[in-house]
Amino acid sequence: MRTWIALLALVVFILFSPPADALTISGAKIDKGGVLVKGKGAAPFAQLTWEGQQIAQATKAGTFRFTTSILPEDCVGSLSDGTETVSAIVRSCGPQGVQGPPGEQGEPGPAGFGLVLRDANNQLVGVVTDFVGDDENALITAKGVTVAFRVGSQILAVRMNADGARAFPTSDSNGVTWQLWYQSDDCSGPALVHAGPSTLYAAYTVVGPTVYYATASGESQTVASRAQGEMQCQGTVVGPGQCCYKLEPPEQVPVAPSATFDFASRGLVAPFHLDGSIPALPSP
Repeated sequence: MRTWIALLALVVFILFSPPADALTISGAKIDKGGVLVKGKGAAPFAQLTWEGQQIAQATKAGTFRFTTSILPEDCVGSLSDGTETVSAIVRSCGPQGVQGPPGEQGEPGPAGFGLVLRDANNQLVGVVTDFVGDDENALITAKGVTVAFRVGSQILAVRMNADGARAFPTSDSNGVTWQLWYQSDDCSGPALVHAGPSTLYAAYTVVGPTVYYATASGESQTVASRAQGEMQCQGTVVGPGQCCYKLEPPEQVPVAPSATFDFASRGLVAPFHLDGSIPALPSP
């Protein structure tokens, strides 16, 4: 009789006990602000999901241990190795309480040092990185500022008038204020800007109110024509103060493809002004 009872107990154990390699959560509890889960029986190197979110990878032996910020609302977490799914109650977990009222706003912190450029409506234009003036005496005869801002994925550092919303060009000894390059021989097609192979910010040139800026690093390309800003055009006039020169023979120039924008289309209104906190020198 005892033998039959023992055999019956063994059959029940075999039928109703999980196999030795079954996915098992041996512990799930709140720990240091997260949910600590550990266990065994996962498929070797299986990607584990907790509450449907991929969270960890099992070891070669199928063991696992991870901490996550994902806390089930009912405190019962679901774990899967892609083959099996098991659940476990998260210890020390209770229902989330009602959110309390917001606290009082704190005192504003001190302003950081630095200058920015804003338009007439106090809209931010960019961060001032430099003052622009005559080469011989820039501090006394300052004309404007260099302002850094982002356009899409590119960072530009553009010279701006101190009293207006337009970028302003500089001219060389021949009175040329800007240049654009083309692979065609008549200044038609996509405009290319002169650009080095690697820069911290995008190269650009200014044509009237429009800024042409590089969208990639420059590389040497064959160009067959050049448009430039000058009043005494010796080539073909293509617009007011705009002159096109056919390059014979074509030249190799480090250039990059360009995109354009102007400040007016972005809702910026002149006049611009400087804003920010500047430290004062101590009194003598």
